[in-house]
Amino acid sequence: MQSGMSVSSLIRFIQMSYPHSNSEARRFFDHAVTHVNSPSEVSDALEQSAAVDPAMRDRIQEIIDVQVGDVA
Repeated sequence: MQSGMSVSSLIRFIQMSYPHSNSEARRFFDHAVTHVNSPSEVSDALEQSAAVDPAMRDRIQEIIDVQVGDVA
């Protein structure tokens, strides 16, 4: 996660990183992050969304590694 990036900014960045905003994984992620307060919770939501849509797993893992990995 970039230094100084808030959880809400991180969520917005991740939402823009999904290749398809209407994918099952993106819908799951949007629902899962409704009440999160920490980068680790965002990471958990990402991992859960990867399980929902295995076709997105590699892209989601890349997002986790690049954006969340330093903090989670």
